[in-house]
Amino acid sequence: MAKKNFEPWREVLRKFVDEHQHTDEISMTLNELFRQLNSDNAFNLGIPYKLNLAVEEILKLAIGQVKFDWLMWWMYDSISIMSGKRHAIVGDATGNNDVELLNFDEFFDFAFKNESVEQIIKNRK
Repeated sequence: MAKKNFEPWREVLRKFVDEHQHTDEISMTLNELFRQLNSDNAFNLGIPYKLNLAVEEILKLAIGQVKFDWLMWWMYDSISIMSGKRHAIVGDATGNNDVELLNFDEFFDFAFKNESVEQIIKNRK
């Protein structure tokens, strides 16, 4: 069975991630402003729910549920709540080598192109 080529989706997925993260950053900034003003109001600037669901369904059809779950992990679960920094550590099949994915391109190569941990490290040199 031929390997599916996800490369045409790289920039679409990058924009999807970037826009969600940008929206989250604006919401956090506004919430901090409210906190500084001693207000207990919370602000959530979000993408309209039905639009977001529709886009997510299109992505699932295009890349599959497993790859979509990887994308959600990158967007949300690999970010530390305390520091706000990304800690995307993945391991190889043996469990002997770990690498921290430093950017979207490394994440994409690992999750969508199935590059090995060793190849990710080699690509940095």
